Amino acid sequence: DEITGLCVPPGDASALAEAMARLFYNPELTERLGREARKRMLSRFHPDRYFDKMIDVYRRACAKQDTE
Repeated sequence: DEITGLCVPPGDASALAEAMARLFYNPELTERLGREARKRMLSRFHPDRYFDKMIDVYRRACAKQDTE
């Protein structure tokens, strides 16, 4: 919350509307949250990192299959 987005309670339409209005009327906040969200996404899910992790998962799964 306040770092990569705005958190609102599930099912609270009023809180969601308030958060959306806050973003609409505060372009600097919107840009900062978007920039931070993009940085976080790239650090966690960059295609190169993601690919390496997925290959590791498949290798472990195949190794487990071979031992059963």
